[in-house]
Amino acid sequence: MTLPAANRFVTLSVDAAATSCDEAHPLLRFYLRNNAGTETSLSNTAIDPCSDPRSVTTAVEGTQVSYGRFPADGSLLLEGNQLGVVMRNEQPASHGNDGAFDNIRVLDVTPQLDKSFSPPQVHAGGTSTLTFTVTNTSEKAEKKGWSFTDTLPAGLAVAAPANTSTTCPGGKVTAGAGATSVGVTGNLDAGMATCTATVDVTSPKASSFENGPKNIDCTGCNPPATSTVIFDDTHYKVTKTSSAQAAKPGDTVTYRIAITNTGTTDYTTDQPAGFTDDLTSVLDDATYNKDAKASLGLAPTYQAPTLSWSGPLKAGATMTVSYSATVNNPDKGDRKLTNAVVTLPNSGGNCAPRSVDPACNAVTNVVLSAPPNGPTPPPGPKPPVQPLGHINTGLADPSATADILGKGRTWVALGGIGLLALGTGAAFTLWYRRKFRKDG
Repeated sequence: MTLPAANRFVTLSVDAAATSCDEAHPLLRFYLRNNAGTETSLSNTAIDPCSDPRSVTTAVEGTQVSYGRFPADGSLLLEGNQLGVVMRNEQPASHGNDGAFDNIRVLDVTPQLDKSFSPPQVHAGGTSTLTFTVTNTSEKAEKKGWSFTDTLPAGLAVAAPANTSTTCPGGKVTAGAGATSVGVTGNLDAGMATCTATVDVTSPKASSFENGPKNIDCTGCNPPATSTVIFDDTHYKVTKTSSAQAAKPGDTVTYRIAITNTGTTDYTTDQPAGFTDDLTSVLDDATYNKDAKASLGLAPTYQAPTLSWSGPLKAGATMTVSYSATVNNPDKGDRKLTNAVVTLPNSGGNCAPRSVDPACNAVTNVVLSAPPNGPTPPPGPKPPVQPLGHINTGLADPSATADILGKGRTWVALGGIGLLALGTGAAFTLWYRRKFRKDG
């Protein structure tokens, strides 16, 4: 038999009926045979018209008959487009085993591949999750060994980290950070309706990207429709300030957080601007006054120890959130009110976790005493020092000093200044007289 295409999943179906179901039941199993005569079973379980939950029971001339249309519970991925069909009754018993069959069909049961982006619109430099969904056909036979590669549109790449995941049995997602294609392999178990594979993608530039059937190279799946993701030029700046750089116990410090949409696209309820403000390093020194308010839009929320706000913000608009904390008296903390605001992830904000940007941080030191009321006056000018004049020893003959000072002591005159070398433990009093010229 020749099929219209290769790389398709096929299974077989039969219309079958059985009687004497109180004895041995017919057990029908399908096989596919290739050109070399090799047979491959399509069924994990043989078809039993008597006990199969898909069967219907009715009475025909007083005889109970169970019948139905029964696809096999397995399938085979054909690389080519040629196949042969075999069906065997594998019931060896002769008591009972009464049945009939008709209308053997070859079914194309290739699963459907779909893909979607979430969120469908994100800020340039942010991430969107690309989800591939593999949907089984209605008979829900096992589909083992499908695979596909999605070549991303130019400008779109796998994010870092890629955050790959899959719910598909035996599944694997191949997508390194920065890669421009995503490979997925996996299976569908019998009775399984769907499975998924996901990967995060990003673009540093604002643009719209279409990812459709032309991007997919698929083996054992039907190609998806086109999905679109938009990376927009939306970003905002947060600036946090406090009312004082220093405060004393009992003082109230007011904080102000200004948010300005600096992009060209409005933030919306679905794609909001926003921040979180962890007050942990404030609350060891102060008490939050539970007075946070927003200048527009939704009110801030507080779930100790974090204050939060998010909401729509039009392009070019600014809104503010303000709140206060009172320094404990006495203050038993580290005497420093420190906190940092963090903008929402992948939202286009400027305050990442642990940012050192001064706009994202506020610090107020706690002082235990108030500073002086006014500035300390500068010191006045020092009085002038008069030059040292001639030292008069009061002696007409300097040689007489030896008699006055005693032995072992020496008087030395240098330029009218007397220097005295004293012995150990000696004391000396120096006096001098200054003379001034008449001209001053």
